Amino acid sequence: MYDFSARVRYSETDGTGRLSIAGLLNYFQDCATFHSTDSGLPISELRRRGMVWVLTGWQVVISRMPDFGENVKITTNPYAIGGFIGKRNFLLETSGGERLAIANSVWTMLDPEGRPTHVADDIGPKYGAGEPFEMDYAARRIRFEGEYELCEAIPVTRHMLDTNGHVNNTQYVALAADLLPRGPDCRQLRVEYKKAAVAGETLYPRLYASGGRHTVVMTDGGGKTYAAAEFSY
Repeated sequence: MYDFSARVRYSETDGTGRLSIAGLLNYFQDCATFHSTDSGLPISELRRRGMVWVLTGWQVVISRMPDFGENVKITTNPYAIGGFIGKRNFLLETSGGERLAIANSVWTMLDPEGRPTHVADDIGPKYGAGEPFEMDYAARRIRFEGEYELCEAIPVTRHMLDTNGHVNNTQYVALAADLLPRGPDCRQLRVEYKKAAVAGETLYPRLYASGGRHTVVMTDGGGKTYAAAEFSY
């Protein structure tokens, strides 16, 4: 396992003064990249070896979001690495040990052409894979059907991109959260990433409502889905 400590910054909070969902995912993403870097596998080294990790799914269960100024600890636990796939748990806690959020994530190793490639044999040992955290693991696939509200189109601009030249995974969630009606706090977030969007393309969001959840599906305006984010309350 690997962890780092932080203090919730004002720039990471939303209108409630608490850590935003995007801020939470950024903590987890940063923890994974810090861990990879400190394990001798920074982004530059993976790229030199013709490999890149791409996130394909999130499940995040939230007990509460920390307030501005709270001291927190972020932990990551890679627990299954092999074939084309890597799986990581994450944990957000207060400095006093209160569990705030727990998460599971699934990653795919790609080559420079965007094709799945086998994870090199030395990567798992360098990360130090452990046992998966105890949590109620949900299905990876997000189901959406029926009537939906077609929301305003969103042009992909350069500030949304990461080092892979694609819209960063957190950006999809931040954009989706902006489309939700005001209501109770999100208690579980599931995200499925299907297609990478790049600068110059346009996202066409569809908002589905069913029971105690909302699902935002980012499409290309045709038959392809970039990402689907399900918010449960």
